[in-house]
Amino acid sequence: VAIRDSENVGSITDVGTGNYTLNFSNALTAGTYAAGGMANDNGNITSLSYRSNGSFTASAFQVSTTADGANLADNANVLVAIHGDLA
Repeated sequence: VAIRDSENVGSITDVGTGNYTLNFSNALTAGTYAAGGMANDNGNITSLSYRSNGSFTASAFQVSTTADGANLADNANVLVAIHGDLA
């Protein structure tokens, strides 16, 4: 797991296979920001989703990635964009 361009991501926690927490360097004003992204793994069918039982707070955000459309998996590329106001 590596941050390639931070834009307010201070660290990434690898929670387990296909599960990640993005920790913000500076908290956002609230946990009501917009987030979007994609995952890619060398041509395999992949997906990125927001963890429904995970954190979606002003200071952290959790995502999950899959391979072949079903099983949690670490993907080669995971891109996430978050839009919100800094506190």
